[in-house]
Amino acid sequence: MIWEGLQWVAGPRSKANRGLFRPLLRKICPMKKFRHHEYFAKPKVVQAYRFPFVCLSCRKSFKFPSAIRERHCPQCAGTMVMLSRKFSAPKCKDLAQWAKVRFLIEHGFRFYPVFDPCAGGMVATRYPDTLQQAKWFVQRYASQRAR
Repeated sequence: MIWEGLQWVAGPRSKANRGLFRPLLRKICPMKKFRHHEYFAKPKVVQAYRFPFVCLSCRKSFKFPSAIRERHCPQCAGTMVMLSRKFSAPKCKDLAQWAKVRFLIEHGFRFYPVFDPCAGGMVATRYPDTLQQAKWFVQRYASQRAR
């Protein structure tokens, strides 16, 4: 047993016993000696926002920090496409929605906000729900596609 050979004076959390149990806690969990270890500085990669990377061949989405280099799918090793953080992936079995996503990506729309000019400013537009609407969407907002 871990506590073998130690006697408690008042209780396990009393000031008299803190010195006895601290070495044992360090052996059990090395981070216990740092009271606020979750506040330590983290590498920049860990702190970065995570963006959805989509694999169109296996119809899956994974979240990774943004990267300049190409990412490859962990399952099929195909190339993945980085999309906006607001992208919500459809279910894997929903082929119609994945066809729409593929169509929009191939025409340069990465699910970043698209704006519609109106009187006195710009209003954000919703992305289309079907492939038929996506074809109209691509024609209408061709000037705002990603380059």
